[in-house]
Amino acid sequence: MMMMKNKLIGSMRLVPFVLLLLVAGAQQARSAPQKATDLKPLSDDAVSVMKAVEPDPPPKQLSANAHFLISDEKRHDLFADVTKDVGGMLIGVGTDQVYLMAGWARSEILVPMDFDQAVVDIHKVYRLLFLKGGTPAEFIARWAKSNEDTLKEMIDSEFTDAKEREGVHKALRLGRGLVHGKLKLTAELHNKLKVKSFVNDQDEFDYIVALFKTNRVFPVRGDLTASKTMIQLGDAARKINVAVRVLYLSNAEKYFPYTEQYKKNVLGLPFDDQTQVLRTQGWGEGRGAEEDGFYIYLVQTGTNYRNWLENARLADVKPVVAGKRRTKIPGFYIIDKEPKKKK
Repeated sequence: MMMMKNKLIGSMRLVPFVLLLLVAGAQQARSAPQKATDLKPLSDDAVSVMKAVEPDPPPKQLSANAHFLISDEKRHDLFADVTKDVGGMLIGVGTDQVYLMAGWARSEILVPMDFDQAVVDIHKVYRLLFLKGGTPAEFIARWAKSNEDTLKEMIDSEFTDAKEREGVHKALRLGRGLVHGKLKLTAELHNKLKVKSFVNDQDEFDYIVALFKTNRVFPVRGDLTASKTMIQLGDAARKINVAVRVLYLSNAEKYFPYTEQYKKNVLGLPFDDQTQVLRTQGWGEGRGAEEDGFYIYLVQTGTNYRNWLENARLADVKPVVAGKRRTKIPGFYIIDKEPKKKK
């Protein structure tokens, strides 16, 4: 195994099955859908279960007092191989990045989650535009200034509740230009890196469209540390018999301590031996931001993270990430150190 690692980690992108072995060990055969046409409409019962998940109360104050309507992380492609075809449910904070990862993972259920209602509302605009189908280039162009009036008309036509409609309009005002610019930049970067994603590849794009058309996307205002949404998501996943295969935390953990409620929330999610926990660290927190310019990218198996939450004394995320291992892929780290059991 060590010889294999030394031989193969040096390339910019690892062969998917090798990296999966390094990160997660031997795994069961995958059964994730591979094409958009593999996705069938989610059953009415399952849709009802997912829609019954309640939002957490809005926060008293936003992180950094700002709406993060786009991700400022650039190199989510570093997660492409470790999430490849894991299927299951993806729960992720943020906006554009969750669609990238859902395509790579061939997720069967996507839960974009954020405690900022404006982020939830920008996902409602994404939904309207994904449902129009077309090509990745056409999708990106729909966010352009020249199409702003069309977007407003679509929102007016779709949302009959005045409060909800105004919230989506507000998200559009705040985020349209940012989203347009971010999607264009991501497409340029992925073309340069020869990475396939929903912004530059028709199959990837069609898969995300199919997730929406088959009623498999459930944006929710959720707080990782609160007592409602996360617990209910775990219950819902068990009811519809879907494992949470990707938990994407971005760098959210830097903003809160590891309370008993947070630990309970994560431990309540139905992980299995294919689950990957993804996070980032900003400049100054890690050992450098080699490829991104600001963030490094870390992957940890769900099993390893559970061990930390169950067996270690944790006040915050710092002990978990302290033992991260640098790979020869710039900016990419693995967390596989086991915790010392609490006494």
